[in-house]
Amino acid sequence: MLARFEVAEHARAEVEAERSQLVAAGLLPDEIARRCLSLASAPAVECVEGDHRHEQRTSLHLDRLDLVAGEENRGVDRDPLERRDDGDLVALGNRILEEKPDLLVLSGVAPANAPLLIRAARELGFEGLISTETAQDAKVLEEGAGELANGFISVGGASTPEIASDAMKEFVDRYTKMFGEYNDESNTKVYALEYILETLKANPAAIDNVEEFKKTMDTFSAPNPYLKDDAKLSYVGATSFGQKRQLAVPMVVNEYKDGAFQTLFVGTVD
Repeated sequence: MLARFEVAEHARAEVEAERSQLVAAGLLPDEIARRCLSLASAPAVECVEGDHRHEQRTSLHLDRLDLVAGEENRGVDRDPLERRDDGDLVALGNRILEEKPDLLVLSGVAPANAPLLIRAARELGFEGLISTETAQDAKVLEEGAGELANGFISVGGASTPEIASDAMKEFVDRYTKMFGEYNDESNTKVYALEYILETLKANPAAIDNVEEFKKTMDTFSAPNPYLKDDAKLSYVGATSFGQKRQLAVPMVVNEYKDGAFQTLFVGTVD
């Protein structure tokens, strides 16, 4: 499938003028796009699609944005955008209105940009689910999108109060005292140094030998100090990448609601 997007002809001059002013003012591309969305009120999407034997699900990728189409177009096909600039986001806004998708995926979106995109989609009338596979900041969501961010789903930190060890709780307490508030992303970042040190302890020769370090990763296992019970540190990734190069941490799927994250479930990967 191929989809091509253009700003509506009648709105093009106005959109370009507005965009030029915002660029000159130094605004970020996502903010520029959000402010330009309202200028493209007429249909502005041209879509050329191939014939497929299977049921289709239209999925778009725009910078860090995916659009999954509604119930009438379910399936597995992915529909890439040819150009990726803020003008495409204007066109995407029209497609959201036209196709009424079930799910909007902000793929890899930075915490600072998430509330801008969420607000833009909600103000356009989008009522479906919005999600991302990256950790977010609840306070940034609250300040940037407020109640419009309620229901936003993300893959958050590596522990919840129910499974966190005393060592993890102590880390959260010291972090909060030092910086004034805790950030959910720190639940995963806390593992980085621990993995390096424990891997070097398992094979001291790896301290100045990358090949030794990589060899150790294949069989490495050590107690996980940040989780209760008998949790282990290990490297994963063989299933997806053919080699163990990822840190094994619990994957906590969160839903944002009224200024805080609520845990939906905790998963693992191999």
